Amino acid sequence: MAIKTCPSCGGENHENATVCLRCNADLSSVPPSGVPTAPPTPPPPMFPQSPQMVAEPQTNGMATASLVLGIASLIFSFLTGIVGLILGIIAAVQINSSGGRQKGMGMAISGICLSVFLPLVLPAVLFPVFSKGHVRSTTQQCQNNQRQIAIAISMYTQEHDEVLPDATTVWTTIKLTSSQRSNTALLQGYSSVLRCPDSKRANGYGFNKEASKLALGDTRITDPTIILLTADGGDSQNLLTQIGDIDINRHKKMFVSSFLDGHIELIQASKVSPQVLNIR
Repeated sequence: MAIKTCPSCGGENHENATVCLRCNADLSSVPPSGVPTAPPTPPPPMFPQSPQMVAEPQTNGMATASLVLGIASLIFSFLTGIVGLILGIIAAVQINSSGGRQKGMGMAISGICLSVFLPLVLPAVLFPVFSKGHVRSTTQQCQNNQRQIAIAISMYTQEHDEVLPDATTVWTTIKLTSSQRSNTALLQGYSSVLRCPDSKRANGYGFNKEASKLALGDTRITDPTIILLTADGGDSQNLLTQIGDIDINRHKKMFVSSFLDGHIELIQASKVSPQVLNIR
């Protein structure tokens, strides 16, 4: 606080005093002395701080593309998987080095896995399925072939007093019969009907020699449903003279055969009886 010093007596007075308290001297013209103490500076006003805005991480486009291409490799080709693999690796590197600004690492890894494993694993899974489908298709073709052969033999038998063809001429007889009956088209394309898809022989079937010149009214025929007419295999003359002439493993341990009554069967090799060719 400032003071006024009296010039007459040297007394100290209040800065606003006009008369000295000690000697009553006039102090109106005496300036106050001393430096007034400055009032404390008020603190700056406090304002609430606004929250810092943090940018949301963006999904890496290559990671998305890698996942899509990895799935597409299941449908299209291995080349699609290669592109998906490359994009997945690039995306993973970019996301890892982005410092949290990018996301999609899961999609990138999924795209890499799908691009690598689907083209490799899928063929191994589907091969048995297609293999079974191929076996089923060739077996059905073989059954259809023998059904047509049995029909042609039946037609020949009906035209020859109910007597089956001779074993030595049966295949020639069927061929001549089918060529003379072009309107029925029973064995149209003779060579293709005799060729089994699972056999390399031109004629993949054999005729039961025991049925040679057998009359349908023969007393030995007690049950035409169990008398073998044709079957997979045959010897050099395409005849079935013994059980070993039947190719019992042609269709995955099974073989196709036709019977005297005209029906076709797919028989397991384990169920073949040595008497299957015997009529007597």
